[in-house]
Amino acid sequence: MSEKQTSLSSRPVDRHIDRHVGRRISRLRDKLGFSPLELEKKAGLVPGVVAALEKGRLSAGPADLVCLARALKVGPADFFEGLAGAGTANSGKTASVAAGEAEAFLRAYLDISDPEIRKRSFDMVKALARAESGR
Repeated sequence: MSEKQTSLSSRPVDRHIDRHVGRRISRLRDKLGFSPLELEKKAGLVPGVVAALEKGRLSAGPADLVCLARALKVGPADFFEGLAGAGTANSGKTASVAAGEAEAFLRAYLDISDPEIRKRSFDMVKALARAESGR
């Protein structure tokens, strides 16, 4: 594979992100005991892609990350876990929520004894957050 990579932005490609995502793919794959070839088959990717991703020589597109995440039984965001600057989009919102309010919300949620009601409540809060953020 070529070390050259294109990007949709005018700024230079940051290999740091590709290497980080590659390391996360490798760790998650190892955790499940998959070989690179097994992961490629489960994710519907061509042979050699996983090795290139894990070495940071290739950037995975959104569709590839979703396929890999499904095969690894994680969410696509898990590939960016621990990456400096990842997840900071909501930092202003998060910082503005009072700690007491968050604690009271969690206590009320944990007081719901019916697992179905608890799940529906959780799903509703997630849907509200997605609607607010426009996702």
